[in-house]
Amino acid sequence: MQQAMQHIKISCGTSAFYVETAAGLQNMTNGEYVYLVFRPYRHSSRGNFAWTPAEPGTEKVAKEAFKSVIIIETDPFETKENQDLFKLWKTRSRDVYNFTYAVNEPISPNPASTYSAMMIMTKVLDELRQSGNPEMWRSGTKLANQFLNRTFSLRTGNVTIGAFGERIPTMVVTQTDVESDEIVGIGNENTHQLVDLRSS
Repeated sequence: MQQAMQHIKISCGTSAFYVETAAGLQNMTNGEYVYLVFRPYRHSSRGNFAWTPAEPGTEKVAKEAFKSVIIIETDPFETKENQDLFKLWKTRSRDVYNFTYAVNEPISPNPASTYSAMMIMTKVLDELRQSGNPEMWRSGTKLANQFLNRTFSLRTGNVTIGAFGERIPTMVVTQTDVESDEIVGIGNENTHQLVDLRSS
């Protein structure tokens, strides 16, 4: 039985497009190679992860090459509720601070993370107020423990904080659907199945 040889390449940002085009031209998208791209969050500043627009003459190569790309990213948690919230922030950004987002540009992660931090603090303080236990307010250790080892459900998405105070992001595996050129989910940490897009 012949043993298959697998190669893994890791890339980030828009450089993935150039890597994939070059790989396709060198016949490195024949199934032996898988290209992993890490995206911390969805924002235009992190680069474009679509195969279009391809350079003239490389359209077919780029389209075929992107079937070998797997993107590992934090869960964008795109729901109507947080999209309505982000739309409100964009309007206020334009009207109050004279900064206009480009069409279809995702919200900057800065207001979202600041909002999440304030909502987490508000939730913990409200829980302590309702507990009626003054000792919880007098101990810094007990107060800190109220934030640890739990998941906060917020309008901006779920935020999980671990035992040492680190944020634990929900990770998803995505891929470019080369026909629609949209990023689609093929798996996450809550499922053990991947959607096969190789037939696209």
